[in-house]
Amino acid sequence: MSDEQQQEQPQVLRYAQVVNGVVAMVIEAVEDPDGTNGQWLACGDAGPGWQYDGESFTPPAAPVARRWITRLAFDNRFTTAESVRLEIAQLDDPGASMSARQAAAALRASQRKVDRALYIDLERADTRAGVQQLEALTLLEAGRAAQILDAPIQPEEVYHP
Repeated sequence: MSDEQQQEQPQVLRYAQVVNGVVAMVIEAVEDPDGTNGQWLACGDAGPGWQYDGESFTPPAAPVARRWITRLAFDNRFTTAESVRLEIAQLDDPGASMSARQAAAALRASQRKVDRALYIDLERADTRAGVQQLEALTLLEAGRAAQILDAPIQPEEVYHP
């Protein structure tokens, strides 16, 4: 293409329609489309979902990766010795104090919720509190709750909805 032909080509720009500070739509046009469908702003590479503060565009925050694992993966994060301690702690001893029996019942109730779950969300407040409580009850060694909850999720652990 010659220089003359390039100069004759109109430059196509991107324009955004902003609604409540968020880019709702982007079009490409040779001319500023103001007046055709609301206020349009030259937006460079901004796209739908970007924020506009009156002066500049910013991309939306990256989505937070879900920390969902399968129930088996969650179970496998506990050592065999820890699993055995948890099983024993859940046993009901009719001769034990009422508080000991209630603690065992609470563990059984917690395990029942895990068993009924489709997946384990390692970021849920109740999941985190439950595992941390196991450490507080000395059913897990110090520091194990953080290891169980915060270890990187391996590909085979990922729950796929």
